[in-house]
Amino acid sequence: MTSPGLLDRIAAALDVALNGRGFPRGERADGGDALIRRWMRDCMWKRDIVDVVYRRGRTQLTIGVSVEVPADGRHISIDGTNVGDLVGRPDGYPLPHGWFRTWKLRRFLDRIERDTRAAVDWFDEYDSPRHALKKLQSPERNGCRVDSDPHRAVVAFLESVRDAYPSRRELIEAFVRDVPSVFGPVAERHCLVLHAIEPRLFVLESDKVRVRVRFGSGHEPDVNVLVGPASGREPGHDDRNPDIFSLSVIGKTLTDQQGFEPQKVATPRDIRRALDTGASVLERDCAAILRGDLSIWPQLRRSVDAQPSAAK
Repeated sequence: MTSPGLLDRIAAALDVALNGRGFPRGERADGGDALIRRWMRDCMWKRDIVDVVYRRGRTQLTIGVSVEVPADGRHISIDGTNVGDLVGRPDGYPLPHGWFRTWKLRRFLDRIERDTRAAVDWFDEYDSPRHALKKLQSPERNGCRVDSDPHRAVVAFLESVRDAYPSRRELIEAFVRDVPSVFGPVAERHCLVLHAIEPRLFVLESDKVRVRVRFGSGHEPDVNVLVGPASGREPGHDDRNPDIFSLSVIGKTLTDQQGFEPQKVATPRDIRRALDTGASVLERDCAAILRGDLSIWPQLRRSVDAQPSAAK
């Protein structure tokens, strides 16, 4: 297989692996003797980049991750590293050759996909302007030099937006603070007990029903409310029980109207607004369910079976 053909195979695998982390499909970004496939995630105040790079005539390729910030009329790189270094493969990724090449190629692609999935967590170090400003104080970065003109331009830009883009940690703290004040009264009105299972998950439950209030784990944070029957199992953040349904499915089934969809959140104010809306819709559409009447469940199952893409 030629190196361009191999890059196409890698790109197809990483399109799938990175899509769930907010990256659109990869594109060619060749330059000079380098064949490059690039994935770019636009985060408004910065962009995250994953590059797979093969230089003609070499026997290996490299995978890089980097962060760029818009400043002074251009995008300036503030840090970057190699996936190989992050996962303990400092020698990069030698191209498969020799005997059993098909088997080696499959292992090679699996390794790249697995390592890249793990390495994407590196971007969490730059999940807010505040965190980026702290990192920029260190000279131990592969980006603009401290006190250089590009560095000063980046710092000035980040200072201007430092309060506009909270970190995921700050959003989860707002979620933890606001869920009891919003859903505590709901629990009391319907004889439910409110529990904090983990920072991203609260449940309201009785011996008949369990309601999950969840902070999403995707790249773009969201708040969702899901309802299911009571269970003796400890609730988990990513439960896959087919009898757990979102408020959007319940509302659509009951009223044929679009219900409460997962609410994208970018600020603590968004968190409070999403929780208030979710609590209101829960009481409006699910009063009978909260009393323990689950007679609608067969209809919900049929509704979802008829629309396989419906969000549960």
